[in-house]
Amino acid sequence: MGGILFLLALPALFGIDLGYYFHLARGQWHLLWNQVPIGRVLSDADLDTRTRERLELVLDIRRFAIDELGMEASDTYTRFCDIGPGPVVWALTLSRDDRLEPFRWSYPIVGSAPYRGFFDRDRGETARARYGADGYDTYLRPVGAYSTLGWFPDPMLSSMLAYSVVDLADTVVHELMHETVWVQDHVDFNETMASFVGREGARLWLEGRAAGADSLRVARDARADRTKLRELMHDTALQLDSLYATQTERPLKLSRKDSIIAELRGRLGAQSWKTDTFRDFDRWTINNATLAIHRTYDRSSDLFERVHDRLGGNLKRTIEFLRDVDASEPYRHLERWLEASG
Repeated sequence: MGGILFLLALPALFGIDLGYYFHLARGQWHLLWNQVPIGRVLSDADLDTRTRERLELVLDIRRFAIDELGMEASDTYTRFCDIGPGPVVWALTLSRDDRLEPFRWSYPIVGSAPYRGFFDRDRGETARARYGADGYDTYLRPVGAYSTLGWFPDPMLSSMLAYSVVDLADTVVHELMHETVWVQDHVDFNETMASFVGREGARLWLEGRAAGADSLRVARDARADRTKLRELMHDTALQLDSLYATQTERPLKLSRKDSIIAELRGRLGAQSWKTDTFRDFDRWTINNATLAIHRTYDRSSDLFERVHDRLGGNLKRTIEFLRDVDASEPYRHLERWLEASG
């Protein structure tokens, strides 16, 4: 599970794809109009126990992220919006069927991004079918939370009530990181950074809770599973990169692609997973689009771990350091800093 940036723009200023942006504005307005202060929700004596516990946890995680990690103090996650079980949006990712690189859409303010969000699933399915007919591998996935980068006070959504304690903490810290540090036109960097900070921040918050031992074990197991998955996906992506770089005729290339993906499914099935997160792999869509989005969220995650270790494993210092990253070459900035400080 992971959180995602939902790209919200101002169509009146740019005059592009007005129907799409109107649907975004309508969806965002619905969230703004229907959210209420969490404190008011908690004051309801008839509130069910699960909802009360999750809302109190969100407030505590938010306080921790701001007070202990130095994240931006905004009104995000101080309000609640009931959207039912969710998801809140659907995200579409594309990649050519013979190329392992995501299609990128251009957006005002935030720059380019390898996904397109839809409040309306039918609209997303229509777009997916249209691009699929044009020769793209497609992946339309449900999203339980997103960030508007501080443009609006993002609420705690009812779709997040079903999250485990670990996933809830990870999501809140992840999305708050987007508000704290965002490098325009470098979505891969932003998502990998927020994923690392979300996981590490969740771990630190859990360590400070008296009842956090079981959740910490779950978090460690989940991290081990994610590492296995990342290695498998990375290895498959490298095989496909090599295949696509050859001069092999297209039909043979696509046939070999299918074989490589089938091999990946076999390796996924042979793994001894510690959690249930990845046990339903047989229902996954696996194609260039899914592999490309995995790269978006996991690319160079070890780079952030190395920076964090070099800064003494102090997450607050790491976040403060990342605030000043070179916006033109953020990855290279981290690599140069590691070389210079070694």
